[in-house]
Amino acid sequence: MKHKVLIVEDEPLEREALKQLFQTEWKTMEVIGEASSGRQAVELADLYHPDIITMDMQLPGMNGLDTMKAIMEQEPGSSFVVISAYDTFTYVKQAMTLGVQDYLLKPYDITELIETIDTVAERRQKKQRERMEQMQLKDQAGQMQVLVEKELVDALVHPHTHDFSKTQLQEMLGIQFTDALPVVMTFPPELPMDAVLYQQVKQLVKQKLPCLAGAASGQQLPLLCYEEERSSTPLRIRVSAVWKQLLRETEWARAVSFGASAPAGGMDRLPAAFQEAAAASAQADRGVLHFYKPASGRADDALEQAGEAFLQAVRHADFAGAEASMAQWKTALQKDHVTPEQARAQAVELSVMTGRRLQPVPLQPLGMFFQAAEKEAVAAQAEKQLTFLLTQLKEQYEQQKEGTMKRFLHYLETHFDEEMTLEEAAASVHMSPAYFSRQFKEASGRTFVDYITQLRVDSAKEYLRTTNRSLKEIGSDVGYKDPNYFSRVFRKTTGLSPSQYRQRQNGEPET
Repeated sequence: MKHKVLIVEDEPLEREALKQLFQTEWKTMEVIGEASSGRQAVELADLYHPDIITMDMQLPGMNGLDTMKAIMEQEPGSSFVVISAYDTFTYVKQAMTLGVQDYLLKPYDITELIETIDTVAERRQKKQRERMEQMQLKDQAGQMQVLVEKELVDALVHPHTHDFSKTQLQEMLGIQFTDALPVVMTFPPELPMDAVLYQQVKQLVKQKLPCLAGAASGQQLPLLCYEEERSSTPLRIRVSAVWKQLLRETEWARAVSFGASAPAGGMDRLPAAFQEAAAASAQADRGVLHFYKPASGRADDALEQAGEAFLQAVRHADFAGAEASMAQWKTALQKDHVTPEQARAQAVELSVMTGRRLQPVPLQPLGMFFQAAEKEAVAAQAEKQLTFLLTQLKEQYEQQKEGTMKRFLHYLETHFDEEMTLEEAAASVHMSPAYFSRQFKEASGRTFVDYITQLRVDSAKEYLRTTNRSLKEIGSDVGYKDPNYFSRVFRKTTGLSPSQYRQRQNGEPET
């Protein structure tokens, strides 16, 4: 990009000489105007916005100092190079007061002028780079803010392992909640949640109320409305006011179902509160804000026990037990004194708690439970949803189990020389010894003891073939502290003693 130059000089020959110099000496300079008076210079500066201005101090009408003052008011970014016959300290001092750094006296040396213009251009380029860097840093900071914001909301909506804790993310945002209220907005299929709509909704809501926006999940947008200072107006009242404003000001709000949780309390309850907000959003009609209300009344003991047994089985990956408990739960649900409201509450709880075992945790379509008027319909929907979740959990568990065994087998390849019992190995991967033993054999084709023995013997063979180390040293290095025991294990596995194996490999007669 070329620097735009304005030449201000009342002497025509001097003005032409400067113009020729700029045109021949710098390809990065473009003379966009010539002024013979201060008034004309001000007009041209306002018209063309020059980057560099060469300024004569002795001008007809408005002198150079006044001209610079007038131009600086409208073009504060312009750089001046004063070229003047005035060499009095007063003029120099006044020019410096205006921020002029470059002052040449007539008659000037061409080389000196070129060096001065080069210095001015380099100074401007440096400032431009600094401005660009500042803008980039500001942009990066803004992007980081958005990422951290989404990460925090995601950590609350999906309470699985994150690189940062919720507290760390909160500190990175510089926010301290005194109160918080999760809100989930569910958009209809005919209003796709694309990037444009996401930004529009987020910006509009943030203008009206402090909130953090999570990543859209399907047609649902999770928001965490909060306040950093206690307000005389409860947060749920302020959320209601914003909802009413959105209905008045936008068309899309009338098609959206808004759900908010019950009072959230501390940070630890926010994950559950987000699920409540999702359930409330599923229950709300279009254009309606619905606050989650826990089911009233005490549920049947058998229903609660069956539900707890189901969740306990899920926690222990006992999927057969979970299916049996689900059948018991459906039976308990049919009792006359169990109300549809209690059935819905239990169905939502079981679905939410089961879904939390998945990674990432889904925001589930819980509206089906509220659309079902009868207990039988609730039970049917619950069975369908829980069966789906159990299937997903089984697949996830099998993948995790396979990955765990692969990692453990890889670990053994470099740690087989360490003392490790079956019980210790099982504990290291959070399995019972019996279950670990079955899974290990399924993954490796050998028992745990046989697998480690083979690794140790194979390593000992390598030492025997390639080194002259003693049998005692080799046995110790591969995990056998007793040389005699090492020899017995080696012979049992290979049919040869360690000495015989070495001699045979080296082509020596066996002794």
